[in-house]
Amino acid sequence: MQTDRFRPFFTGLSMRFTPKSIPFEIILLLVWILVVLVINPLGEFPVNDDWAYSKNVWFLSEEGRFVFSDWPGMTLISQTLTGALFTTLFGFSFSVLRLATLLFGISFLLLLYTFLRKLKVERNTAAFTSLLILFSPFFLSLSFTFMTEIYFLFFFLVTLMLYHQYLLRDKLIFLLLSSLFALITTLTRQTGLIIPIAIGMVEIIRSGRNIKKIVWSLLPFTIVFMGLRVYSHWLESTGNLPENYGRPGDLLETLRFNNLDYFMCKAGTILMYLGLFLLPLSLRMIPSKVSPGTKFRRNLLVLALILVSILVVMGFKGFPAPNVFYNIGLGPKLLKDSYWGDNISPVLPLAVWTGIKVLAVGGVFTLALVMFYRPINLTNLYNRIQSGTGTSIKFLLLLICAGYLVYMLINKFFFDRYTLSLTIFSAIFLAAMIKTTAGKWTWISGGFLGLFMLFSGSAVRDFMEWNRARWRGLEYLVQEQQIDVKRIDGGLEFNAWYEAGPFNPADKMGKSWWFVTEDEYVLACGPIEGFQYHVSFPYTRWLFHGKDSVQILWHPIEGMLPYAIYPVTCDCETLADNPSYLLSQQDSIRFEGGTLRSADHARSGRYSVKLDEENHFTFLHRFKDVRAGEKFRVRVWKYGGNDQIIIVAGGGDGCHSENQSEASAVDESGWELLELTTVVPDGFACYRYGIYLWNAGDGEAWLDDLEITRNYE
Repeated sequence: MQTDRFRPFFTGLSMRFTPKSIPFEIILLLVWILVVLVINPLGEFPVNDDWAYSKNVWFLSEEGRFVFSDWPGMTLISQTLTGALFTTLFGFSFSVLRLATLLFGISFLLLLYTFLRKLKVERNTAAFTSLLILFSPFFLSLSFTFMTEIYFLFFFLVTLMLYHQYLLRDKLIFLLLSSLFALITTLTRQTGLIIPIAIGMVEIIRSGRNIKKIVWSLLPFTIVFMGLRVYSHWLESTGNLPENYGRPGDLLETLRFNNLDYFMCKAGTILMYLGLFLLPLSLRMIPSKVSPGTKFRRNLLVLALILVSILVVMGFKGFPAPNVFYNIGLGPKLLKDSYWGDNISPVLPLAVWTGIKVLAVGGVFTLALVMFYRPINLTNLYNRIQSGTGTSIKFLLLLICAGYLVYMLINKFFFDRYTLSLTIFSAIFLAAMIKTTAGKWTWISGGFLGLFMLFSGSAVRDFMEWNRARWRGLEYLVQEQQIDVKRIDGGLEFNAWYEAGPFNPADKMGKSWWFVTEDEYVLACGPIEGFQYHVSFPYTRWLFHGKDSVQILWHPIEGMLPYAIYPVTCDCETLADNPSYLLSQQDSIRFEGGTLRSADHARSGRYSVKLDEENHFTFLHRFKDVRAGEKFRVRVWKYGGNDQIIIVAGGGDGCHSENQSEASAVDESGWELLELTTVVPDGFACYRYGIYLWNAGDGEAWLDDLEITRNYE
């Protein structure tokens, strides 16, 4: 009897806590918090390119001045101000900036669900779409950085929601607010300009022939375009315009210098990303019963499938594109060895990668089926846009997708993460446009969503753990061992943040292209030829569960060789294991210049090294542990080049330098002897002493039979 008294309470409790009774926003927030705790965003290190964005914030929050890195090409000011606000409140740190991005990430997801519900998308589809975006590999990965994508998407969605309110209420204040946030979006990335253009096109259709409304329809574009022009002018007038700053006119270069095949290959690769990452949603939208449809619709589907087939065949080799999504993880891992793919672990077999690519192609065809076979009524579109809010916002989304796709095709830079925005725009459009029904594909789509959850969560967690191990190694070198940053190749983010050397993307002969002065110590994922193991910093992987580590490698000191091995000669006949280098008769000493080897002329043997207007330097070798009083004598034979070929020896950076360009002898074949003798001066403070040959002109010259003598005076 006592039990019966409490039965109403328990009955009400069970009804109150059914899944449908809990607001999905709370579920989404709890899932996000759980994911953040599992992955752990904390760590004092930049990721990918956000070292440059973080540096802008550092100058503003710590020194109160605007200083813009030359590295980014984006407007970036909205994100810089946002980051500065957080770091002013909580102090500058990479963790604070990363937590700020995570806050914008969950805010975007909550707004996305709310917006889909306002577009009359049924609850389950809206929830499924929100979770799909959350666990989309690029969205989750970039949420744990200070990159621009998450901020851009948040401001974009606010713009879209405000414009939707304008369509519903027809109050000018919402159009003005929408235009303001479109400007904020564009001042994060210039591609935000697509939004007011699309809004203007929709408003022109809605205005009919009303001149006053047509004028008002130009307001969003006018506000954003003028704001962008004013900002760009301010950057130029203050000397802060970044070297890589993107302008609309820059896009025309791609149109001028590329053909139709290039654009079709790129389009095919983009479609494969959309097909793979939208596969769970598109599977959910396959109708339970497929009707034959009209003849026009069947023909349209056939044409769409033919076009898709051509594009994916052409784009198949371009997938995956470089940057975040690689091998079986998310990154990027920008170290000397992993950047070139030498030491990435674990490695997926080629057959598995082919399977993933085939799955992406299947996703493309599924999208085509959903888009062109389901009964989407495109008739009387013009009239329905004029009279219907729902049609207007869907048409706007279609225009934004088309505009962003065109931008991606004509932009000369393409990284895989650029597809994130288009993926999200397309997901919103699909969810709003097509009503889903619980069919036989529902469980399969849910299974794919589960795979996304496991992969993205584990891969991002592994990447953050890898970074923490990497930066423990860098702290060990810099703080415990007191190694100068200019003697370290710690990867792009480390060397760029500490400005450890010059940016030299053309230097492919040994050193990494990113800001490296010397690479005596190298952070790596595995062994590198010519480097010795020093110490490891372990971490644990969840994907392909196991132990892994980041290693510190050390390059043997070349300069501490007995003087008896000299003279060292190089006749250009033998390449090292790394073909960028020429071997001397002493295997321990090699010279940069293997890629310049030529059989056009040779003083001895078959080969020499050729310099011309594109290749100005060769025979570079850096001697370590050089002392004051050491004497170097360099002799080399040259053919051609007049007096423009110069021997250069010195420590660089103004430490000490000497050169010689006048020939001292000529042999019977017309080869001229260049000779330089130099003594390392007292007080020499540079770490290395370099010797190389320089073509100071634009003519052609051949060099052969290099000889270097070294002794102590």
